[in-house]
Amino acid sequence: MSSIPTQNTIQSQNRRAAELFKAHQKTVRVQTDRFFAVLLSVQWLAGVAAAYIVSPLTWAGVESSTHPHVWAAVLVGGAITSLPLFLVLFRTGHWFNGYVVGCAQMLMSALLIHLTGGRIETHFHVFGSLAFISFYRNWRVLIPATIVTAADHCIRGWFYPMSIYGILTGGEWRWVEHAAWVIFTDISLIASCRRGFREMWDIAHRTAALDESEERYRAVVEQTDEAIFLMDPESLQVTECNNGFVKLLGYKDIDEGKQVSSTKFSLLAEDELRTIAHQHVVEQKTRTRETVYRHKDGNLIPVEIRITPIQFGNHYALSISARDISARKKAEKELVAAHDDLERRVAKRTKELVNSNRALEAEVSERKRMEANLRHAKEFSFKVINQIPIATFVRDTNGKYILANQALADMYSTTVEEIIGKSASHFVDSEDENELIEYTDKQILEAQQENVIPEHEYIDADGQKKWLQIIKRPLIDENGKTTHVIGTFVDLTTRKTIESQLRHAQKMESIGQLASGIAHEINTPTQYVGDNTRFLEDAFKDIKMVLKKYEELLDSVRTDKVSREFIEALEKEIEKADLEYLDEEIPSAIEQSLEGVSRISRIVESMRDFAHPGSDEKKASDLNRAIQSTVTVAQNQWKYVADMQTNFDPGLPLVPCLIAEFNQVVLNMVVNASHAIADVVGDGSNGRGTITISTNNVNDELVEICVSDTGGGMPPEVKSRIFDPFFTTKEVGKGTGQGLAISHKVVVEQHKGTLNVESEVGKGTTFTIRLPIEEAATSQ
Repeated sequence: MSSIPTQNTIQSQNRRAAELFKAHQKTVRVQTDRFFAVLLSVQWLAGVAAAYIVSPLTWAGVESSTHPHVWAAVLVGGAITSLPLFLVLFRTGHWFNGYVVGCAQMLMSALLIHLTGGRIETHFHVFGSLAFISFYRNWRVLIPATIVTAADHCIRGWFYPMSIYGILTGGEWRWVEHAAWVIFTDISLIASCRRGFREMWDIAHRTAALDESEERYRAVVEQTDEAIFLMDPESLQVTECNNGFVKLLGYKDIDEGKQVSSTKFSLLAEDELRTIAHQHVVEQKTRTRETVYRHKDGNLIPVEIRITPIQFGNHYALSISARDISARKKAEKELVAAHDDLERRVAKRTKELVNSNRALEAEVSERKRMEANLRHAKEFSFKVINQIPIATFVRDTNGKYILANQALADMYSTTVEEIIGKSASHFVDSEDENELIEYTDKQILEAQQENVIPEHEYIDADGQKKWLQIIKRPLIDENGKTTHVIGTFVDLTTRKTIESQLRHAQKMESIGQLASGIAHEINTPTQYVGDNTRFLEDAFKDIKMVLKKYEELLDSVRTDKVSREFIEALEKEIEKADLEYLDEEIPSAIEQSLEGVSRISRIVESMRDFAHPGSDEKKASDLNRAIQSTVTVAQNQWKYVADMQTNFDPGLPLVPCLIAEFNQVVLNMVVNASHAIADVVGDGSNGRGTITISTNNVNDELVEICVSDTGGGMPPEVKSRIFDPFFTTKEVGKGTGQGLAISHKVVVEQHKGTLNVESEVGKGTTFTIRLPIEEAATSQ
């Protein structure tokens, strides 16, 4: 991937190129200085040799001898060589050296030309020197050298042509020819220097870019955590490596890392390593594999290596990057363990899910069965509710029916479907009834209490009078809020008819039980009334005979025919009639007869009061009189075993009640009291008991009637059940167990009163009746 160089990168490369260029220049100067250090020394020695060998021959022709000029040349050559030689040896590479060396080199050429007597061959030394000077790659160095050469030729050509041209006269402008050749050579060398300069600069730029690239690459290689190294596929030697390699295998530094063989850290055999290396070189493909390296301390390191074959000319190497995968292997091992654990957990969970699924299937099946049962139960419940003869309903807070049964529909003379969603006012015409329904519903919703109307008179759709027991209850949700009203209408009409018949039957039973006693009570006065009547009949006959005699006597007196015989007959008749006895007994007989008739009249009147059919409406009644009549009717039940004590409150107000039902209650209690006393005293031979009946005006709201006896009392288990229907402790034929049950219903339900009992075994029993008198004034 190529990158676009930034301005900073370009500037950095330019600075680096300039540094490399200067360094290269200095290297060229150093190398050239060293070259000239040798060359100058050799030239100086060569000049000395030429001075001894060539110079004499040159000057004398065929004979040579030491000439003073030779010593001067030797000394001059030493002087010329000494300065540049000092510079290149002790100040090697200085930029100024080239100029000094160039000038010295051209002076040495002039010296050699002089020493050789101006031979033309020696002049070529000038061109060679210029070429050597161009080794500095600085064309500016050629300028002073060329000036020195031109000046030498000019001066010596004018003044000493023999030393430069080898002839006595060289011509005035010959030095120009020589200078031109030098300049021509300079032009070529200057062009070459400039081209070399540009090449050096280009090389510096390329090297700078390459260095920067290499630096970036090396930074990447050195800073990466992966171990990177080059391996020779033949020797298996590590040739290059980075810090990651050193760090991975525990070597001291990179130099130590480059001295190891791959066989030292690889677990593979050398032949196997070489085979793998050659295979990668042949295939020329990058491969990735996992292996194990040995740390310097002997520990094994799992690594992932990436082998890439690279080529350097005709030489091949393998670039290997190795990454420590110990953590990954550990993670893989943990992952495998986690996977195994997960597999176990999945298997366990799967098993649990299978079991759960089976349980769920069973639950679904059970739920379906339950739903079916629920539907069946719901249908069954609706059927049952519809079959219940009691009108049943559920209304919401708006008074709308949400549930109703067939009994309610029959009561409203409609269908269940017509009732649902409507209020009671759709079916009840009476405003009073609707107001009562709304009021009781509201009371139930607000107070969350049951509302019971024991008996409610109701006119049905056919205009028939019926009696209902109304029970309403609140339906409360889990938040304690009343959501619906549940109610039932119990038709009491039949029951009230049966109860009325039952009360009448019980009354008839009581009357039947009292009939013999009443007959006895009536028979006694009737008997002596009859006897007295028969006595009066006989007395009347005797009196009639006496009266007849007195009529005859009166007729005889009128005719004055009264005879002694007649008077004797009259006396005899009077004696026979016993008028004195009759005078004494007839008034008594008449009084007794009238008393008997009065007694019979009272019994009949009491029977009439007791057996009065009454009415369905309460009327203000004299309870004292009612109780007295009942006591009289029941006299034959108690008179043989008990004395009757009555304690009537003369100020007792008239009390609204159903008097016939009340008489029945009192009769039941009197009869029960007499039976209880009889169980103690027998037929009266063992003494007599006492029945006490009292009335009392408790307050402006209640009157109280108490019936007490001195019988044997009742144990708690009997006392707790005495008001249960058909419960009795009497022997068969003496009771049915209905008396007190009916009494309780009459007092509590019909009269809204209370009936309580107190009893102690061996002491007796007291029944206390309390009746409200609120309606007394209205009834009166």
